[in-house]
Parts: sequence; C-alpha cells; structure tokens
Amino acid sequence: MKKTSLFAAIFAAGAVFAAPGDYNTAVGPDDSRPCYRTVGLDFAYPIGVFTGNAVNNLGLNLFYGKRRSVYGIDLGLVSRVTGDVCGLQVNGGAAWIEGGCCGIGVSGLFNVRLDGSCGIDIASALNYTKGEFAGIQIALVNIDGEFGGGQIGVYNHDRSGGAGFQLAVANAAFNDFYGWSLGVVNCAERFAGLQLGVVNYAAENASGLQLGVFNGAKNLAGVQIGVLNLISTGAVPVLPVMNAQF
Repeated sequence: MKKTSLFAAIFAAGAVFAAPGDYNTAVGPDDSRPCYRTVGLDFAYPIGVFTGNAVNNLGLNLFYGKRRSVYGIDLGLVSRVTGDVCGLQVNGGAAWIEGGCCGIGVSGLFNVRLDGSCGIDIASALNYTKGEFAGIQIALVNIDGEFGGGQIGVYNHDRSGGAGFQLAVANAAFNDFYGWSLGVVNCAERFAGLQLGVVNYAAENASGLQLGVFNGAKNLAGVQIGVLNLISTGAVPVLPVMNAQF
C-alpha cells in the first residue's frame, strides 16, 4: 500500500512539473508532431504521465518506458526511444534507441542503437550499433557498423571498418581497420597497425606488425613475428620466427 501511494505521489509531482508552459500542446503518442515535456513518467507504457512524448530533462520508468526523444536523463528498467537521445541513459535491463544517440548509456543487459551513436556504451551482455559509432563500447559482445574509438569485451565485431583499438578474447574487423587489435584471436579483412595475439590473420591486405604464435596474411607490407608466419604472396610464403614483406 505504501509503495502504491509513493508511486502515485511521484506521478502527481511529474504532472505538476510537466504542466504545459512554453512547450507544445500535448498530442497523442502516434501524432507526428513532437511534444516536449520537462518530465516523463512511465509505469509501463502506455500507462504513465506524458508517456510517449519527447522529454527535455528527465524521463523515468518503473518497468517499460517509450519516448519519442530524450534530451537529458533517462532512468528505468527498459527504455525504448523512437527518435534521438542526447544525454545519460541508465537502465537495469535494456535500452533500445531507433534514432541517433550521443552521450552515455549504461544497461544491465544490452544497449541497441539502430542509427549512429557517439559516446560511451556499457552493458553486461551486448552493445549493438547498426550505423556508425564513435567512442567506447564495453560489454561481453560489442558489434557496430563502422567505428572510431575502442571496443572492450570478450568478442568485438566491426562490420564495416573503423579506426581505434579492439581488446577482447576474439576480435573481428571487416572492410578496413586502422589501429590495434589485442586478443587471443584477431581477424581482419584488411588492417593497418598492430595485431597482437595467439592467432593473427588478415584475409586481404595488411600493413604493420603481426605478433603471435601464428600470423597469416594474403598480402603484407610489414613484419610478422611468431612461431609460424604466413604471407601468401611472399617470396617465401612460410617462415618460422619472422617473416617480412615490403
């Protein structure tokens, strides 16, 4: 009973603070016009105060919140934003953002960004950005379309190329990757920089240093140091200890 009364009081306070002032007239959640509110409070969408609208300062949800955009702070269990987010998101479960994202996202399970993103994403299980990502991703699994910055986890997957560093048990980079890949297994389509691990492999062109037990590349402009070193197009394709091609 006390919890119910407390939650009702919070919602009442939200209604006072979010009362129409300089903001747009309230519209239904399916209307295309934005409706900016100072505070948005959700119990479980669509149950809440100014639920589904754009939030300028603070968005709160107890179980599940849905908003058009967030410019400020968004706190709760599970959050879905159909537009852009700029600021801080902290969720005990997950965050799902369909627009652009800039800021810090911390979730108990996963962060999903279906457009571009910049900032810091931290989750226990998964960080996924469909578009470009600039910043740092920290989770068991990190996946992005194209990135500049860093990925730290158990498995890092860069789908469209990037620049920066990868630190994990296994790192995979497709298209062009510029920077450092540090892990047990490092695989790239094309890379320039450093691969440091037990197994290092470049499917196409590589430039820089491969340092590990096994190093392999189709074409290399650089040096390999390891137990077994393979350069498919090299004058001597396979050598122990060191191989090089310039």
